[in-house]
Order: sequence, then structure tokens, then C-alpha cells
Amino acid sequence: MSITRGYNQRLMTIRLISFLKQNNLLSKNQFGLRSCIDTEDAILNTTQFI
Repeated sequence: MSITRGYNQRLMTIRLISFLKQNNLLSKNQFGLRSCIDTEDAILNTTQFI
């Protein structure tokens, strides 16, 4: 993968996540692609649901 392609992918990801957050399109149960939310949070959410 070229450096330019990697940079472009990262830039598009940042823009997409920003758009989704600004327009409240991410579910509160979306744990992937979000900063400060990880597997621990997903497990805790699941165990609380059960």
C-alpha cells in the first residue's frame, strides 16, 4: 500500500466518523470505529442487558 493511499484512507475515515457523529447516525451500541469505546464497554453493555 502506498503512503498516499494510506493517508487518503485515514482522512476519509476521519471525515466519515465526524459526519456520523455530527448527524447522530451512530448507535449508542456501536463500539467499532469509535474512540474511547472498546471491547470492555461492549462486554459490560452485553452483561448488563442479560
